[in-house]
Amino acid sequence: MKNVLRIFIISIAALGISVPASSAAFPQGQPAGGQSAGEKAGAQSAAQPQPPLTLKEVIHLVKKNKKDLQKISPEVVSRGVDFDMTPEIEGKLKDAGATPEFIANVKNLGPAARAAMAASGGGKGIAPPEQSQAFQQTIENELDPDRKIQAVNDFAQKYPDSPLLTYAYFLAQGAELQKGNIGAVISYGEKSLALKPDNLGTLLMMIYALPLPQSLQNDPNPDAKLNETEKNAQKALELVNALTKANGETDDAFQKRKAEYLENIHASLGMVHFQRAMEGLMGIDQQELAKAEDQYKQAVAAAPDPNPENYFRLGEVCEHENKVDDAIQAFTKVSELSQDNPGLKNLAEQRIAELKSKKK
Repeated sequence: MKNVLRIFIISIAALGISVPASSAAFPQGQPAGGQSAGEKAGAQSAAQPQPPLTLKEVIHLVKKNKKDLQKISPEVVSRGVDFDMTPEIEGKLKDAGATPEFIANVKNLGPAARAAMAASGGGKGIAPPEQSQAFQQTIENELDPDRKIQAVNDFAQKYPDSPLLTYAYFLAQGAELQKGNIGAVISYGEKSLALKPDNLGTLLMMIYALPLPQSLQNDPNPDAKLNETEKNAQKALELVNALTKANGETDDAFQKRKAEYLENIHASLGMVHFQRAMEGLMGIDQQELAKAEDQYKQAVAAAPDPNPENYFRLGEVCEHENKVDDAIQAFTKVSELSQDNPGLKNLAEQRIAELKSKKK
């Protein structure tokens, strides 16, 4: 689940949506257990955007509504938060009773994430207020994946020509990814890209999902999916290289954002070459393995906080290349980076023990 959320967070940072100034960019929610912001401040202040929530306020809301976090979703999404997620803050939210899904949503509401959304690729459509409100209230604000998917389908039926539909399909991808429905992730991605081929968020989600073993299994033409992944990855690279900083985004935040995109792209290309290597007619294709190794090395080198699963794949590739020491080194990095993922840590340590026994 953690990797699923990480992929979606990286992808959603590439999402850009423009709404008319005349409509509320983030609809006012009903704070849990009390009056709405408008009722407290009066009609005049209710028309003004509410300030982002502080960490103290979010923790208070979570503690008060931990049995039903859906109740506070509209207010949290509508106002955003005034902090960016750190391991320390994530720990405080967990202690307060926040779920991983709730924390993932909060990560997308901080200053850096909002700046990233504002700076995503061009071609953003201006939607009528009715569509913007429906999109934000029924899709963006929804935390439950099943209800989100249904809301996307309802939105598509009611507004088939909406400029927001490509982003609605993208959010449906994220919901299906949370449920583990890789085929549906790809299906919604195809719909999204048909409407907006340069939707970077969708491209990132597609290059993650297409080369997965569960996507290729029983597929009569797996090579077509691998070729499509390469094509989408090249397009994503072009878009990432053309990105510019958002207003108010620091150099460090911008470089970190680009690095996370690049890690995802190179890891997906690594998976493409790894899959091709393993389906060689004359045994394992060593040339494709070498390409996979290069892409995974680029992936882990790109990110300041590498995904340990990419090191795990690198270890697998090196093991198939009979580079035992390199494989041990990669699996050791997995163990070091997986302190909060005991399952992956144990698996990596098992592989290390097996490889060391082979060297004796």
